[in-house]
Amino acid sequence: MKDNKAANAKNIMLYVILLCLLAILAFYLLVYQKMTEKTETLKRENATLKTRVAELSKYYENHEMYETSIKDMEEEIDRIFTPYPADVKEEDALVLAYDMYNAAEFKYKAISLGSREALRTIEQDVVEAAGLEKYKNAIIFATRTASYTDVIDYYNLKDTIKAIADNAKKGTINNITYVYSESENALEGTVSYTFDFVKGIDGKVYEPVPTFKYKAGVEDIFKIPVEEETEEGNTNNEETVSQ
Repeated sequence: MKDNKAANAKNIMLYVILLCLLAILAFYLLVYQKMTEKTETLKRENATLKTRVAELSKYYENHEMYETSIKDMEEEIDRIFTPYPADVKEEDALVLAYDMYNAAEFKYKAISLGSREALRTIEQDVVEAAGLEKYKNAIIFATRTASYTDVIDYYNLKDTIKAIADNAKKGTINNITYVYSESENALEGTVSYTFDFVKGIDGKVYEPVPTFKYKAGVEDIFKIPVEEETEEGNTNNEETVSQ
């Protein structure tokens, strides 16, 4: 009997020890391990936050330099966009035609202005992401191409090209094509000029051509403009450019 009691007590002790081990294992799996994983996660997050704090501290220490750099960048962007008009209209093509006509002797046969063509667009979300106060809308770089067909000689053609270089808005001569015409005994051909403009800049609007300087009748749209009033209050009369 004593041996049985001792065996039972020993078995009970083993069961108790086993239950304690199982409880410890359960605690490790359910609590300690999760706490350890959470601790490691917090350590990683803390390391990330420390890195971010260090970056922000660096930005704060150098904020004056960054503000100056941003201001310089905005001024450079403004400088790039300033020469570009907000739009190109028919009167722009006609004024350039007049400037060419007034610089040389030749005869127009045709003048045309093509439709607006978008070349590149900076989408609004990209513009807004830059965080620049003046730029909030999508920015569109666009063109309109004018063609001037005329009869001219070589020397006057050079003068018209010079007039384009001196008087035209932002743009490019993209094609010059002339052939000799026996019937006209002169060169006949076309100069194509592409006007560049930018849409979407806050505060930038189309500036109309000062047409009062280009008064003309119905018989000849290329008259010399009326001179400004002189000190005596007199004005010069219009003259028509001879062809």
